[in-house]
Amino acid sequence: MITLRILHVLSAMFWVGALLFNAFFLLPAITASGPSAGPVMAALQKRGMMITLPIVGVLTILSGFTMLWLLSGGAIGAYAATRVGRVFTMAGGFAFIAFVFGMVVARPAGMAVGKLAREIATAGDAKQRETLQQRLAAMQRRVAWSSTLVTVLVLAAAVGMAVARYV
Repeated sequence: MITLRILHVLSAMFWVGALLFNAFFLLPAITASGPSAGPVMAALQKRGMMITLPIVGVLTILSGFTMLWLLSGGAIGAYAATRVGRVFTMAGGFAFIAFVFGMVVARPAGMAVGKLAREIATAGDAKQRETLQQRLAAMQRRVAWSSTLVTVLVLAAAVGMAVARYV
């Protein structure tokens, strides 16, 4: 249980911290940079950010679910009927929803931003470049709101985990 808790807490710290940094600092700076942000996105992809964050999210969720299973003795429904169990399971649910939403909406939008930025850099004429820049701006807006939602959900999960024992 100690190993699971350490894995859960450390992976959650990394996941929440990375999402906060992305939502409040990196993504606004990239959006403000427009097409010139393409090399930064490419470098982040090359360094494995788009792979690392989902892996850390999975580690967080799986270690949390395993702890929930062990604490409940396999009777998660009965455990969720207690106040502490309800808060832990709701917080875990927020984390799971955040992960799924991030993988289905935010991540594909972020990948599309990188692809569009590369296309803009190699666009032949001004009309094509303008069309691509409009698509890029729309996709950046999708990344911004979806990343913010994922961050809020993960923060709600973290707050729930932090206070569950005291409710």
